[in-house]
Amino acid sequence: MKTTTKKEKKVDWLKFFAGSDKKRTNLFKNIMKCAKEVEVLNKKVDYAYEDRIYRFYHHSFKIYWVQEYTEDILKLLKKINPHKDKHFCTFFTEIIKDGTGKEWKIEHNSEWGKNTRPIVEAFLHCKYFLDMITKTITIEKEQKGMITSSWAAILELYDLR
Repeated sequence: MKTTTKKEKKVDWLKFFAGSDKKRTNLFKNIMKCAKEVEVLNKKVDYAYEDRIYRFYHHSFKIYWVQEYTEDILKLLKKINPHKDKHFCTFFTEIIKDGTGKEWKIEHNSEWGKNTRPIVEAFLHCKYFLDMITKTITIEKEQKGMITSSWAAILELYDLR
């Protein structure tokens, strides 16, 4: 049986992550509201990660199908977004623009990397942010006063850092 002499302090994660910033507070609340959706999507995306990235190396047109997962993650990222105008940081926006809305054509095979690497890159960046959101949801303990890399990345995505 464990006994404690110190009174255990409950961490207020909302204050820890958001401080007094309204958009950060809204972002954190939005993330927590979508926790179940994040969990379900993460399981779905794990399959795509393993299978579709293999398709890239195999030179299979099925790599184009990874865009469906990219779009699913984007919908969730937009839903979580605390900005009314729903914008993301410039780098992410460019990566998504270059790697979505692509259709396979036979001539793409002659320049496979040029045509498919942007698709893979868009998916991997979306998956990264989904993973960082998952970490934020599942966090239990952190060093006091330190911002986590996962939270910092999410703030960058939404231009809040």
